[in-house]
Order: sequence, then C-alpha cells, then structure tokens
Amino acid sequence: MKEALKRGDWYRTKDIMFMGPDWMVQEIKDSGLRGRGGAGFPSGLKWSFMPKKSDGRPSFLVVNADESEPGTCKDREIMRKDPHKLVEGCLLAGYAMRARAGYIYIRGEYFNEVRVYSLASFRICVFTSANVAHLHPMKCLVIVMILAA
Repeated sequence: MKEALKRGDWYRTKDIMFMGPDWMVQEIKDSGLRGRGGAGFPSGLKWSFMPKKSDGRPSFLVVNADESEPGTCKDREIMRKDPHKLVEGCLLAGYAMRARAGYIYIRGEYFNEVRVYSLASFRICVFTSANVAHLHPMKCLVIVMILAA
C-alpha cells in the first residue's frame, strides 16, 4: 500500500466519493472518457444507464480482464504493474453506478497477474468502500474473480 500511495493511488478517493454518485457520473460524461473496447462507447453515458433507485434487484460492476481479443495486452499490464489503480477505479465506478459489488474476471492463464493481486496489500475477496474512504457504510464491494484455465 505504501508504494501505491507514493505513485498517487488512492489520492483524494475519499474526496471524490464525498461529491456523490451523480456528480461522479457527470464528471465522467463531461470528461469525454470512452471505453477501451472496439466501439469506444462514452463511459459516462454507459454509467448513467444504471438505475438511481433500486427496485430490489442488486446492481453489479463487472470488469472483463479476459483479453480474448487477438493481440491485446492492455489489461494484463495494468493488473501486473498497477493493481491498486484497477481496484481503486472499480471502487469509484461501482460507487458512482450504485453497484452492490464489483467483479474483476481474470483469465486462468494469467497466473502471474493473480499472484500480484494475492501479494498486494488488499485481500482478493473483499475490498469495501467503507474501509477505504472511511465514509458511511456503502454497499460497494470489489471482488476479484479468477477462473481456472
């Protein structure tokens, strides 16, 4: 965690979350950020599709770090060299979208990347927004899923 903090991870995460989900979604819309998939869909617009009020069914954030597209290695490099940035991003995105939990799918062949997550300062299974930002208990949780090859 010390090294992640030195690199700027978790800097002002708490302040961003205090601004609230609606503000966060609007900031992403205003930034023009687009997805990294082939369509480059606007991220803020996608986030805004999530329901603001629950109808009783849970909402989830799912990160597909499978890299099944030929010739891609973008996800693997982030997971290998900057795992806190990915988890921090999941926490912020999940909170902004009012998700109950987030799941990061990591393909089974990425055993080195799985090792990075297991050696990082956080536990693989539970990383809650409440223990990061010291805010009121929020139902946002990041879970790293690793499926065997």
